[in-house]
Amino acid sequence: MENSPIKKRNLSLRKTQTKSPKTPEDKRHEVTVVDLNDTSSSSDSTVIYSPELRTPQKSTSVSQNLKRTLMSCPTMVQTHDSPNFGSPSKHKFHSPTRKRNFPESRTPQTSTSVSQNLKRTPISCPTMVQTHDSPNFGTPSKHKFYSPTRKRSCAVKSPIKAKRNLNHTLSNCKTSIYVSDDFIKICEGLNDKTIFLLKIIYQFLHDETLRPLLEENSVNLLANALKVKKPGMHLVCRLNWRQDRWQRLESIMKILSEKNKVDNHTLHEVLNSLAENNLLTMCNDSNQRLDIEFDELVKILKLDELKAVCKELNIKNNRSKEEIIESLKSFQSQKTNITNYLLGGKSTNETRLLKILSAKVGVCYKLSDEARNTLKELYILMYLGINENILRDKGLELMLINDKAVKETYPIDKNMELDNANVVFKNREEFKSYLDARDIREEFLEETNVTTKCLTVKKVFDLYKAIDEKKIMSYTLLPPWLHRFTPPYIYIKVLEEGIKELKKDKIADNITLAVDILSTLIAQNLWRQHKKAHWYAEKALILDKLMSKSEEVYKNNSIEITAPLSTGLLATQILSSLAPGVQTKTVLELLSHLHQLRLRRASQHPQTMFHNDAQCREAHLPFWQQGAVAVL
Repeated sequence: MENSPIKKRNLSLRKTQTKSPKTPEDKRHEVTVVDLNDTSSSSDSTVIYSPELRTPQKSTSVSQNLKRTLMSCPTMVQTHDSPNFGSPSKHKFHSPTRKRNFPESRTPQTSTSVSQNLKRTPISCPTMVQTHDSPNFGTPSKHKFYSPTRKRSCAVKSPIKAKRNLNHTLSNCKTSIYVSDDFIKICEGLNDKTIFLLKIIYQFLHDETLRPLLEENSVNLLANALKVKKPGMHLVCRLNWRQDRWQRLESIMKILSEKNKVDNHTLHEVLNSLAENNLLTMCNDSNQRLDIEFDELVKILKLDELKAVCKELNIKNNRSKEEIIESLKSFQSQKTNITNYLLGGKSTNETRLLKILSAKVGVCYKLSDEARNTLKELYILMYLGINENILRDKGLELMLINDKAVKETYPIDKNMELDNANVVFKNREEFKSYLDARDIREEFLEETNVTTKCLTVKKVFDLYKAIDEKKIMSYTLLPPWLHRFTPPYIYIKVLEEGIKELKKDKIADNITLAVDILSTLIAQNLWRQHKKAHWYAEKALILDKLMSKSEEVYKNNSIEITAPLSTGLLATQILSSLAPGVQTKTVLELLSHLHQLRLRRASQHPQTMFHNDAQCREAHLPFWQQGAVAVL
C-alpha cells in the first residue's frame, strides 16, 4: 500500500468535454427533412442532423431548427474580401454542444420568425462580396468622373431641376439652328468632339452680329471648313488641341482611323482638300524640310531612327533619346573638317545633319498658322464667359462631354437664348485689343524667368498709362460684370501679380516701380476695387520693410500725421478711401501695422506726436479695439 502509485485527480470544477460519436461516411452528409405542416405534439422535439457539428441536435421548435441550418450555411461566413473582416465582434452566443461562447459573426441576428431569417440569406451571399479573382477588383468606380472645372474626381449626381417654371420662357425662344437638314448632313458620321467644333462654326456663320468681330480671311476659312471632305474636320479638331508641331504620315493616318478605317486613296483626298482650303500645311519637298528646326526634327524621329543617324555620322551610340540628342547637338556645333575645306565644299555639319534628319522624317503635315489662330479666336469668342483656365489647359472638350453625359451641367438651359459677345465688343478693333491683352497675360503666366517677368510688368504699366480718356469712358459705360472683358482689367491683373516679381530681386528700380504701380492702382476707382485693401497693405509693407520710409506710410492717400490724430480718426480716414465691400480682416491688419509705425514715431519724437498723457495712453491701446467702431 505504501509503494502503490498515487492516482492524479482532476481538481478542476469545469467538466471535461465528451467527444461526440462518430458518424459513418455514408450518412455524414444526410439531412433530415422536416415537415412544416406537421403540427402534432411529436414535433415539439425534432432531431436534425447538423453537417458542421456532425451530431444530432434537439430543437424545441421549427424556427429554431431553421436557425441552426442557416448558422451552418456557407453563405453566412465572411470571406477575406469582406469589408468587415477582422473587426472585433460585439455580440456572442452560447453553444450548448461546445460549451463555450462563439462570436455572432457566424450567425445572423436573432429573429422571431422564419421569414426574417430567410431574408438574410441574399445579403450574405458570396456573389455580393468582391474577391480578388473578380475582374472588376481594383478598377475605379464608374460613378465618378474627372471634372475639368473643379480639377478633381467628382461623384456623378443627377441634375437638379429648376425650381421656377421655364415653360413660358422656353416657348418664346428661337428654333435651334442645329436641327436643320444641312447641319445634320455635315455632322453625319463624325464623333462628338468634332461636332462640338462644327456647332460653334455653324453658329458663328449664321450670326451677322459676330461675323464682323473676325477678319474676312478667317470668316472665309471657317466657311470652307464646312465643305472639306470627311473626315477632314476630325483631323483639324484633333490637331488643334495638340501641340503645334509637325506630324508624320503615320500619325495622320492613325488620327483619321480612330472611328473608321481610311484607305490610302481617301487619305490623300482628305489631305489635298484640307491643303487647298488653307487648313493644313504640307512639307513634302526636301528643300522645305530644311526649314524645319533641329529641335522639331528630333522630336518627330523615333529612337531607332536616331541611332541609325548616329551610326551614319560615326557618333557614339547612346542608350536614351536625350543622350543621343545631346550628342547630335555637339556634332552640329563643331567646325567643318579640313577635308571639306580642301575640296571646296561649302556644307557644314549643321546643314549635313539637317539633310539626314529631314530625309529620315519624310512627308510632314501640321495645322496651318492661320487656321490655328482662327480657331483660337473662335473659341474665345463663342465661349467668352467660360473660365479662362479651361481653355488654357485644353479641358473644354472634356467639360462638353461631361455635359452631354449629364455629369456636369450648365446652369442655363440650352434652349434659352443667350447674349453673344457683341454686347461687349462693337467692332474688330475692340476684340483685337482684348485678345492682345489676353495674350500678354498668358505669356506672363507661362514665363519662369524673373527678369523677363519684370520687363513684362514695365511694358504693361506703360500700356495702362497710355489708354486715353475716351476709351476709359467707353469702358465705364459697360455694366460692372462685363468689365473683366476690357484690356484695363487684364492689365491691372498683370500688374497686381507682378508686384511679387518686382520684390524678389530687391532692386531699387523695381521696388520704386512697385510703389508707383500700387499708387496708380489705389488712385483708380473703376476696376478691381475689392483688392484695394490689399494694395494699401502691400504699399505700407514695401515702404516700411524694403524702402525704410515709415513716414511715407501715413502720407498714403493724403493721410497726414503732423497734427494730433487719434487712432479712431485715422481708421475712419483710411476706411473712407476704401471701396465698399472690402474684407474687414485685411483692413484690421493694415490698421494694426499703421499703429505699430505710429508707436515707433512716438518713441522717436514724443513731443511732436502727442500733446498730453491721454493721447499717449490711447496710442498704447490695442489698435484693433480703437478702430473696431470705424470698421464695423
